Amino acid sequence: GFDTSFGYLGKSIDYYSKSGDNCCTEGYVDLWENDGPAAVSSSSIDDSEYVEDLLAAKVLAKIDEFALAAETAGEHVPFFLFYASHLPHYPVQLPPDARSDRLYHDFLNDENMCATQTSFVFEGYYSDQDDWRCRSILQAQVLKLDDIMGELKDSLVNNGLWENTLIVFASDNGGSLELDLTAGNNYPLRGGKTSKFEGGVRAVSFVSGGYLPEARRGEVENGLMHIADWYVTFSEMLGVTASDATALKHGLPDVDGYNLWPLIAGETDESPRSELVMNSNTYYEGEYKLLTGSGHTYAVWQSPIFPNSSSQTQAVLKATTFSCTDNEYGCLYNVVEDPGEHIDISDEYVSIAKSMRQRLDLLKNDFFEYDFSGTDSCPSNFEEIAQLSVTVDLDSTDDVDACGCWMAENNWGGFAGPYQDLHHAQITWTDSGSGSEVVIDAVMQAQQASVANHSAMLFVFVACMIAVALSALYYLKRRKTEQPNEPMRMLQEEKISKYGTI
Repeated sequence: GFDTSFGYLGKSIDYYSKSGDNCCTEGYVDLWENDGPAAVSSSSIDDSEYVEDLLAAKVLAKIDEFALAAETAGEHVPFFLFYASHLPHYPVQLPPDARSDRLYHDFLNDENMCATQTSFVFEGYYSDQDDWRCRSILQAQVLKLDDIMGELKDSLVNNGLWENTLIVFASDNGGSLELDLTAGNNYPLRGGKTSKFEGGVRAVSFVSGGYLPEARRGEVENGLMHIADWYVTFSEMLGVTASDATALKHGLPDVDGYNLWPLIAGETDESPRSELVMNSNTYYEGEYKLLTGSGHTYAVWQSPIFPNSSSQTQAVLKATTFSCTDNEYGCLYNVVEDPGEHIDISDEYVSIAKSMRQRLDLLKNDFFEYDFSGTDSCPSNFEEIAQLSVTVDLDSTDDVDACGCWMAENNWGGFAGPYQDLHHAQITWTDSGSGSEVVIDAVMQAQQASVANHSAMLFVFVACMIAVALSALYYLKRRKTEQPNEPMRMLQEEKISKYGTI
């Protein structure tokens, strides 16, 4: 694991309040450092500080530490630093100086749908949400991240660390089409985040740093790669066996991936990865992609300027579904010649579609499903008050852990934190003279009193958002891009006419 860590534990936080994206009745701060909350109390969190500036400051401080360690040792000291930027994830919020720093610009033909689930962008932004410009905000978030990356690069150079450092910049999925929250665009690809179309799984990446061979700088490398390949790549670069003995000991799968460094370094011109299983209905083999099943959401193409004032709503985009059930194999695409997935060629290449479907069905037999379930560290009879901790009906969903909400409030002082299989020293909600029954009684009385005192309060119920982790896909075969021939162009226009370009 890491020697130190700093960040949030959930999928998203407010850039200012640092509150978590949650379904708890009591809000909490999601900011964790090493083995505990990042501050003495949640009330001490500075809600005027933009969280990405805080994260970047931590990274810059670590770079200074690495440089000092090297200077003290009189030689290069290896280090690994992982910076998981929150940008450009929702909520669509910007630093307070977004205008003066020339991050934010009003784009023409913009839209304001992200205001549906966003209440604040930055101090001084348009008070009337009808004036909001969501694409403008998201692009400013991207520009902010670009500025931060420039600062990190300058720090490495100024600290004398650049020449021995390899930088890998990668995204974990395509842009989100959840226009109630953000304003992603994956043109010219189809679909977006949460879909298995190329717009959801083909993501950007680049490699830089002084360690990258000079002959490779500025070049474009096209080859099949999965984000899981980075672990094997880094391990083998350092002469470390890319295996997990502990996992194997407990009956878990070993590390799965390929070493892509020879391709990145220019030692070979072919990716060692020839196939990739995205999930139970999506499989890649060479230049071909097989998509099976039905109900594929966000089956839409975007335009160069998207979203715009004529774009459809999130609900309409998500409800635009696509099925690959017209034959027994599924839909087949050549995603080198047709990365936008306009032309289903399964009828033309039946043998390839059949072979890939058989291969996918075979590989599914070895799918690993994580079924471990920890033990909640809430009081033993917590179920009696569990419903009071969440804003959703626990009888109708299994996707919410009420114990996590209760522990944030009663064990971690208003911070999100671990709530299962805790050691005795980590549990603070009880004392040596009281048991769980006493704690439950006290909590129930407090909750009932709160309800009685606030019976006239208007409660606004915000729908829970459930995170779907998607693997990132880096895919393009090494070749010059070819313009589609006339028959393919006509077929593309036919498909566009059928499903529409947004």
